[in-house]
Amino acid sequence: MNKTHKTKTDSRRIEANRDHAMRLCDKVKFKELSEPLFDLHIDFDLTPEQDFQAPDYWISSKDAQRKHGLSSAIVNKMHFGSGTSLPTGVRDLHFRGTENACWDIIDAFSMHGEFRISKISVYSVESYDVGDDTDNDELRSAIQRFYKRKAQRSQRTMKKGKN
Repeated sequence: MNKTHKTKTDSRRIEANRDHAMRLCDKVKFKELSEPLFDLHIDFDLTPEQDFQAPDYWISSKDAQRKHGLSSAIVNKMHFGSGTSLPTGVRDLHFRGTENACWDIIDAFSMHGEFRISKISVYSVESYDVGDDTDNDELRSAIQRFYKRKAQRSQRTMKKGKN
């Protein structure tokens, strides 16, 4: 084997390796970054006249749905718990959702609710939630579908208004 033949063989092998690498690279698909989920905790200072369950009932009511714009199904999926805050002893509600959905809940309570809010805390779910993420993924997908359909309905009504 002469030097020219060896060089030719090496370059063919290198080209074949590169071709193979490119075929493998073409198959790589990165998972789309999904919207992060947040845990939203709202603590309330209820007056003696207000029922302990009043914030729960109100956020699921038709009146609240008109205020926050979320469907009752989405609010029920987002509602992760309620009770009494152990450190403070006040009424608290816990929601999990995307940033937009959490803001809709916050806005509903702060601008339209009749309850005094003592504290609002927000934590990133991905920062501490380890293990099976299927529940989180399902919740995220449901919220994203809701907002997508809401945007589509809005566009349809705008088109109808122009006609």
